[in-house]
Amino acid sequence: DTEIAQSIFRCLPSHNCVPFLSTYTGVEERVYYDIVDNDGMHWYFEDRIARRDPRFRKTDNFQVGLSEQVMCMTLINKKVVLADLEAELLDKYGEFIELHHFENQYSPGWHWLTIHDARASKDQAIESLKDFCGLESSNVVVFGDNINDVKMFQKAEHAIAVENAACEAKEYANEVIGSNVEDSVVNYLLQNWPPKKIGDRLKLPQFNGYFKSATMSPEEYPDDKKEKALQNVHKGVQARSSSLDARSR
Repeated sequence: DTEIAQSIFRCLPSHNCVPFLSTYTGVEERVYYDIVDNDGMHWYFEDRIARRDPRFRKTDNFQVGLSEQVMCMTLINKKVVLADLEAELLDKYGEFIELHHFENQYSPGWHWLTIHDARASKDQAIESLKDFCGLESSNVVVFGDNINDVKMFQKAEHAIAVENAACEAKEYANEVIGSNVEDSVVNYLLQNWPPKKIGDRLKLPQFNGYFKSATMSPEEYPDDKKEKALQNVHKGVQARSSSLDARSR
């Protein structure tokens, strides 16, 4: 909701907070930033730039981003600062937004407050993705490391936390694997769903009843799902073509 996003943004200066503003233009995702003014923000910014994240855009006018579809505001500061802001936002907009306040275990001492529309949660994303792909009856395996993954863990049939995940996330995990710095997620995928050989597409055979295939073509779907899958592929091709046309202009 544009009006709520604008209202939340107006609350930030009184708490000495500057956001990373995540938006969607209809074609691409963007992350707007202005002042990166504490070590916690620096850690996040440098990590994203080191990974060549193409979404990041410097701005001195957040109204540009606020005019787009706002997906998330991320605030990084000390715990007490964000706790005060969290309380104010819950009091004013609690029924419309979802907040996650947690310490970044990769940058100790610095806390994050993420602000989303109440409908934009990872658990609801799972349902939307399954519906979009025509896989409503399929089971899902997910990976996570923090409290903003808890609802996703509760929704999925099999939840996997990395070893250095927050304790709150581990409590809801069905399984804990190695640390994220050890490529544990990739290794887990390769061990349980190995490609037949280099060059083959990555087929995911049945594993404990959770996945059938991660790269099923529409023709491989059950008959009752095939038509919907083909429709969604057609929509994706049209969207991709529109995106390419826009870039060529």
